[in-house]
Amino acid sequence: MNETTTGELAASSTTELTTIGSGTITTASTIGATVDRGGVLARVDDRPVVVMIGDEPVWRAFTADMTDGTDVEQLEANLDALGFDPGDIDGTFDSDTESAIEDWEDSLEISDPDGTVDAGQIIFVKAPVQVTDATAAGTRLSAGDTVATVRSIDGSGLSLTFTVAEDAERYQPGQPVTIVTTDAATHPATILAFTRAASGGQGGGGSSSASYTVTAVPADATNLAPGPVSVEIPTESATDVLAVPSRALVAVLEGGQAVQLASGDYVAVEVGVFADGWVEVSGEGLKEGAKVVVPT
Repeated sequence: MNETTTGELAASSTTELTTIGSGTITTASTIGATVDRGGVLARVDDRPVVVMIGDEPVWRAFTADMTDGTDVEQLEANLDALGFDPGDIDGTFDSDTESAIEDWEDSLEISDPDGTVDAGQIIFVKAPVQVTDATAAGTRLSAGDTVATVRSIDGSGLSLTFTVAEDAERYQPGQPVTIVTTDAATHPATILAFTRAASGGQGGGGSSSASYTVTAVPADATNLAPGPVSVEIPTESATDVLAVPSRALVAVLEGGQAVQLASGDYVAVEVGVFADGWVEVSGEGLKEGAKVVVPT
């Protein structure tokens, strides 16, 4: 059985992608977008800024009169991977390299392809990334300014935090939990740690309360983006309770949740244990055998 709470996915490590060029951002990066080799990160002066894969950062423009270098070899390898034949991948900018760049520029619908890569036209990253923050359109960039902030798309690039007001002994490192995104997709995660976030004073009965911030890491964050999520936590089972499909729950404007009966009436409910697509509910007027509306 599971219980559910709300959590927040945030980038646990980020990198600022900077430009060696200058100009005005005319189309900002899209927050949450995943950008792989050949993907357009943003547009500066209405020209695409393209992501390429490589360990060496870009530090100069690529032109026919440039000296040989590992950065040229890195560019040639990317052009080849994208299907534009640069000839030998040898770090020498020759006529084949120039021709491959022109073909690549044509594919980007650049109006004046010239076989060169201007300063700031590409940014090298070590692996595909996801945009977590973006410099706004209309911003004037100088060399060294940030175009966008990104994270790695593997699980290490995001962390999940949620707060519980329960006995901390229930939440241990290594315990599995499930992230549920707004499209109802589920993603496994594992608790890394928990810390006491705050404590309440002694109540009239002599008891005290505490809340704990739980940190977890998703097994694979490829299809996850920073933002609020639901978290399902394995917990004890429940017997002799009313249960409805979890998709039958409806959020109400006043807060809380409800279910719609087959008659069309709505009944406010308190939710309990979640498990296998069902949720424990209780509410005035809700009885065993009642039919509820389940969206398809």
